[in-house]
Amino acid sequence: PPALRTLKLFSPRFPEAEISAFQVAEEGPSLLVVAVGFTNGDVYILRGDLVRDKVSHSKVTMGHYSSGKTAPGEASPQAITSLHFLQEPRALTLYVVTLLET
Repeated sequence: PPALRTLKLFSPRFPEAEISAFQVAEEGPSLLVVAVGFTNGDVYILRGDLVRDKVSHSKVTMGHYSSGKTAPGEASPQAITSLHFLQEPRALTLYVVTLLET
């Protein structure tokens, strides 16, 4: 199918990284929340009317963990492995899963 709209995800404020998870929730007619998780532990959240390009961006860092280098092919401990929205009548909650142990 043809692309109806493209959205620039990366910018100097939101640097490019490897995407490891992606989730979308609809808040209302043409109002979406998009969460994008990365292998470096960051989550970019885009909220708004994507069709009219009225979108706000925010970034959440899941706490950078440093234990030296990661072996090739091995997942980084702070990598976002899954994202999930829980939609309730008066709230939208984003759950973020990483490989970090507490």
